[in-house]
Amino acid sequence: MYTGDYEMDREIYSASRDLYCGNVGYSMEYERYPNGDVRLFFRTWYGTPIQAYKEHTEAKQKIKEISDSFHGSDAEKAEQTFQWVCSHVAYADDETIWQLEGMGQDCVPDYTGIHATTYTAVMDGVTTCSGFSGMLLTLLDMEGIPAMKIKNHLHAYNAALVEGRWVLYDAASGVSGDPERFIRRYRDYYEPQEVTCGFSAYAGED
Repeated sequence: MYTGDYEMDREIYSASRDLYCGNVGYSMEYERYPNGDVRLFFRTWYGTPIQAYKEHTEAKQKIKEISDSFHGSDAEKAEQTFQWVCSHVAYADDETIWQLEGMGQDCVPDYTGIHATTYTAVMDGVTTCSGFSGMLLTLLDMEGIPAMKIKNHLHAYNAALVEGRWVLYDAASGVSGDPERFIRRYRDYYEPQEVTCGFSAYAGED
């Protein structure tokens, strides 16, 4: 028997999907029955649930070790986190992306979707914008800083609420600053279309 707030828990999961750190593509589906029971379906697109758990766990542990090295105010930790990701993760070329995704070269690399993962950013030091922003989201969330991963059809980046103001962090491009300024100047490249947030951001809402 499920005794929690079903709709809220489902919303939290949906809002925090990109906190998954593994390289296995998966989805989770909920089905609620009239008697209150809830069944959770875990489906993998490739790989296995065991592999997904293993990869998520090892990447999360490595991210935790990185997070523990940052100290100071939230602003200082956010900047240290951003600079660390910029310095230690490289943007993968097409051949590397095909290799990381286990795809043939007749396929189109997935630059902003789930296949460009946090796992490859953490474990291999190479990824695309989605992996950069997934890793940064997870790090900021571990530090208790409300953060979001923002995606559109061109790009993925982060925004974090740092000491009362929102800051845009684009680790893939190595730039940060006021989100409105970036959206005004670059338009489609930073136009928000899909937003996922860490637990810290979700918990901070009224």
